[in-house]
Amino acid sequence: MRNEKLLLGYISFLNNDFEAAEKNFREALQEDPTNFTALQNLIITMLREKKIEETEALLQMNQERFKKRTRVLKKIYPLIFLLKLKQGKIDDALEYFEKAFFDDIYISCLLYTSDAADELDGVDLGGRRI
Repeated sequence: MRNEKLLLGYISFLNNDFEAAEKNFREALQEDPTNFTALQNLIITMLREKKIEETEALLQMNQERFKKRTRVLKKIYPLIFLLKLKQGKIDDALEYFEKAFFDDIYISCLLYTSDAADELDGVDLGGRRI
């Protein structure tokens, strides 16, 4: 079964057996190095285990690995955000929070207000028609 290790990792995680969860997520990743779900869950598990330095190294490696794949990279930013929070680096955490979420929110807002402007309707700063 292709996702057996991933499923076993979920079950272990839910049972607070983080050591077994980490082992299963690592094995799932070895079976399929492109399995981003396994990578995400491995990182979250390692954070729960307080393996901060190891988690940081894994994130840096994968940030470099996916630097040209913007969609995948944006999925790594929330994980870096969590890591920075665990490290107590609030300013760095906020930077990655913005990278992960702000651009999408900002673009959605611009598209909404832009549609109203295209229709020559007046809009206030919240994008509401006036």
